[in-house]
Amino acid sequence: MITVMQELIRVGKLDDIGGAFAISELSTMVSSSNHIKYHAQIVKDKAIARRIITLTSLVQDKAFEQTGDISETVEFLEKSITEVNTNTSEISSITLADAIKKSTDKAAEIQSLREKGIDISIKTGLTELNREFNGGFRAPDLIIIGGRPSMGKTQFALHFAKHAAYSNKQVLFISIEMTASQLADRLLLEDDRISMYNLRTGNLSNDEWGYLDKRAGELYNLNINIADNHNIRYINNIKSEARRMKRKDKLDIMFIDYLGLIRTNMKFGTRDLEIGYITGELKNLAKELNIPIVLLSQLSRPPKGISVKEPQLEDLRESGNIEQDADVVMFIHRPSYYDPTVTNSLGESWD
Repeated sequence: MITVMQELIRVGKLDDIGGAFAISELSTMVSSSNHIKYHAQIVKDKAIARRIITLTSLVQDKAFEQTGDISETVEFLEKSITEVNTNTSEISSITLADAIKKSTDKAAEIQSLREKGIDISIKTGLTELNREFNGGFRAPDLIIIGGRPSMGKTQFALHFAKHAAYSNKQVLFISIEMTASQLADRLLLEDDRISMYNLRTGNLSNDEWGYLDKRAGELYNLNINIADNHNIRYINNIKSEARRMKRKDKLDIMFIDYLGLIRTNMKFGTRDLEIGYITGELKNLAKELNIPIVLLSQLSRPPKGISVKEPQLEDLRESGNIEQDADVVMFIHRPSYYDPTVTNSLGESWD
């Protein structure tokens, strides 16, 4: 009672709640300190209930106003629900000492998990790339995979998604360009004994059906969810789906194919500004949900008559903001696609 009253006096709220007498009455409602956790949970639940009441009131006001885009109201609702659910709505700074303690505690946790055979990084499936990424994909990084048309960006993303799922990670694949069935075909056709032509024209041999069944069995139980609805191209819908999957504890990493097809419901002077807004929102989403996000991006085509060189950061189409928001940018490049005479150091074709 004494410490509670002292704190209420300090913040000038003692009289607002009815004075010391009200505090003494409250104390009679607690039969024993043995039940302190139970009573504390009641207080917490009531606080969350008040936040929900406030939230629903704000959403009603926004819905009745009808002055803004309704998708912004939906996003506000989705984000607020996530904040209530994860108890992260309050914004506060922390001291450097607290930050250092968090960092060392995290390092100790990683070490402990590693000793138990658990790796918090998400493996790429490529040993050298895992080394470059200090173990694999990590939250809350925004990773850009850039490449010119027909370089294999989608196939690479599927490779990464598949290996993340092999590591028992929950994967969300946002497919704006292709349908879920088309992506499934690509995974099945990684077995080169299955002919794409035969698969798509209904001419599979008995052997090919056997290979197909085996491949389907290998992929069937992977934790990969694919969002391919025609409205998934809007950034608000992408964020909404990611938050929904995170609330269901079904999201460890997200892939998006691809940046150039993402749209907003806002008006920008140039596409560059819109792209910058999109990448900024995706970086914030990665931090909010504490997941890595892998975003595919198209590279600009070189002018006619100019030989195609190894991709550079300036080749990222439509916006310099991409490299500003990204934590990692990597490029897919096949010299032999443009020049069949190009060979590697062994004298073999790059393909």
